[in-house]
Amino acid sequence: MRQTLFYIPDQVNEIPIFGVGLLLVLWIAFSIGLLAWLLRRQGMNADTLGYIPVVVLVACVVLFVLPTLVQAGRGLPIRSYGVMTMLGIVAGVYLLTRRAAVAGIASSIVYSCAVWLCIAGFVGARLFHVFEYWDSSYRHTTPSGSVDFSGTLMAIINVPQGGLVVYGSFVGSMFAFVWLVRRYRLPPLAFADLIAPSLMLGLAIGRLGCLFNGCCFGGTCDLPWALTFPEKSPPYQRQIERGLTLGLQIVAQPQANRRTEVVLEEKGPPASKGSRPVLGWVSPILAKQGIGPGDEIVRIGDLEHPSTAQVLQIFSTADRGGLVSIQTDKGQEVMLSAAAARARSLPVHPTQIYSSISAFLLCLFLLAYHPFRRRDGVVFGLLITIYPVIRIFLEVIRTDEAPQLGTGLSISQLISVSLLVAVVIYWLCVLRKPPGSLWQATGGSPPAEGRG
Repeated sequence: MRQTLFYIPDQVNEIPIFGVGLLLVLWIAFSIGLLAWLLRRQGMNADTLGYIPVVVLVACVVLFVLPTLVQAGRGLPIRSYGVMTMLGIVAGVYLLTRRAAVAGIASSIVYSCAVWLCIAGFVGARLFHVFEYWDSSYRHTTPSGSVDFSGTLMAIINVPQGGLVVYGSFVGSMFAFVWLVRRYRLPPLAFADLIAPSLMLGLAIGRLGCLFNGCCFGGTCDLPWALTFPEKSPPYQRQIERGLTLGLQIVAQPQANRRTEVVLEEKGPPASKGSRPVLGWVSPILAKQGIGPGDEIVRIGDLEHPSTAQVLQIFSTADRGGLVSIQTDKGQEVMLSAAAARARSLPVHPTQIYSSISAFLLCLFLLAYHPFRRRDGVVFGLLITIYPVIRIFLEVIRTDEAPQLGTGLSISQLISVSLLVAVVIYWLCVLRKPPGSLWQATGGSPPAEGRG
């Protein structure tokens, strides 16, 4: 895990780089050159005008966003998550460009589509993550309890730190896709078939950014390829909060329930303030001291009858190496060593690598199948059929997302199931079309450049 690769200084010879600085000047010069080249090549058409919003958007990011991300005394951090995401985009666009050239699509159309698909995908992926983790990660408050708009906005725009959801990106890109195929008069199913492998290639590379960032982690295991993460990483912090590194695990039980049977569940629902802290799993060493699954913690330190949230808060803030005493409803008292003096997390499934490998293999499968398709839309159909199944199984061993809506399924699993239901309708529509493809491997009739 390495969240930050390096820092870019915020000044060169006392000249600012970000905000009103060198980077903005370079971007304006590049943009003027790009627009001049487009005007000379194709004139002031719809395609040329389509680049102007992108130029303005990037300029606004340089002017207003980047200065807020600069760390005093260090500069602008370059996060591995953002770098790997960008590399995934570049690789996906390169693959799409090569394959689109065979189909006879002008490169300018491909680049324009790629830019808008990426922008819409980023917005959708970020908004989905913000919606899912609004209370825990994004909503900042002032001491008076009101919303801290500046702090909240900073958390939302700090994308390089991590926080993109694949399904959110899919939804955002679909809106852009509908607009693009109408604008350039592209056959939607054939174009979707071209895009499908690029999506998986980008995901395969982007998931490595999740590995470097420490997010999207799996549950504990003892497999030879299991990974451990350093202190303060998301897996480490989650295990501390759940008590796993102390040799036990806490689950929340409603106040009305008494002595119900519980099992080890690392991704249980967020603890409510009124829930009871119950032991879901106990290590053999602690079990010899007389505590076991189903026991309720009735005292921690000097705090009597704590809630689950209070117990987890004490676990997460205790000094490493310090002692925490707990007493159960059976009268047993046990002294726990905070964080068990561990410098790294317990071994966990490298679900980021699982996701990367599965996405890359799916990319290769779609590329291999494309020449054998009998009708347009089949390759994209295979993507939206196979990927949700893969995601459902991966979510079983991922522990970073809590179950939603009382179903025991994560939000990604719920969306995967919904998508599989919708896929049935998609296949019925595609398979009713007569065999044949609008773009054969020998190259079809290219869409007019800049048309729309």
